[in-house]
Amino acid sequence: MITFSLDIDGTWSEDPKCFLSTLNLWRSFGHEVVIVTGREQPYDKLERLHIPCSVKIIVSGGKSKRQALTDHGYTGNIVFVDDQPGLCEDSKILGGDL
Repeated sequence: MITFSLDIDGTWSEDPKCFLSTLNLWRSFGHEVVIVTGREQPYDKLERLHIPCSVKIIVSGGKSKRQALTDHGYTGNIVFVDDQPGLCEDSKILGGDL
């Protein structure tokens, strides 16, 4: 099983119908889909974006999105779909001679 982590702002919000269809497709194959967002989202916004109530929403706050998922018991194969991938995992910036 794969856990798909979706962002809202700049990702889902760009094409809600496409992401709703994609969510349903992934679930039909037995995968899990969660939304991980940096901040609390108002209910009317979630409704306007057609985000199903059945989707777990995790607020990462100041943590990386991977850490927020780990804190909620998600481990293993996680795929992030996010317009700001630098927020998904802690990483080092490489520069200079490698």
